[in-house]
Amino acid sequence: MKKKLKKYAPLILIILGVLYLLFAPKYGFIHIVSEGRKKSHLEREIKQLNVEILLLEKKIERLKSDDKYIEKMIREQLNMIKHGEKIYKNGK
Repeated sequence: MKKKLKKYAPLILIILGVLYLLFAPKYGFIHIVSEGRKKSHLEREIKQLNVEILLLEKKIERLKSDDKYIEKMIREQLNMIKHGEKIYKNGK
């Protein structure tokens, strides 16, 4: 029995080492792959948020300087009309 154990000891150690490399909590291959996916997802989210920031900055600049744009936003978002205007609704 001891001879078999000695014979298979290196193989068992190698298998345990490989399993450790795969499943180790912070440094295992599976953890590293999972963290890489999280990083990629966060990078995509950052890019989307940067685009959104640029669009909002442009909107702010227009709201500061473009009176027609301000009027359009007021009409669309607050459903306001000018004095004397009439609203026609479609009967659908």
